[in-house]
Amino acid sequence: MPDTFVNNSVNLNDPAPNFELITPSDSTDMATVPRFLIVGASGSIKMTDRRGTTIVIQVQAGVVPLRPSRVWATGTTATSLVACW
Repeated sequence: MPDTFVNNSVNLNDPAPNFELITPSDSTDMATVPRFLIVGASGSIKMTDRRGTTIVIQVQAGVVPLRPSRVWATGTTATSLVACW
């Protein structure tokens, strides 16, 4: 299928052209730091940013405008997580 937007630059406010399901891990960073997350079911997310800061936050289902480098299995109860970039 042709993509008429393939040569356009992508800004943080544009729709994300790439996405994948997140498999939370206590030992492995995500392959790509996302532009935002989509959360399917509310709960907590334990995440680490590129500087190494780790936090646990409560999130509602929907779009979460955070850019973690890792989503931890331990401490994460939110489900159906999707990374978008």
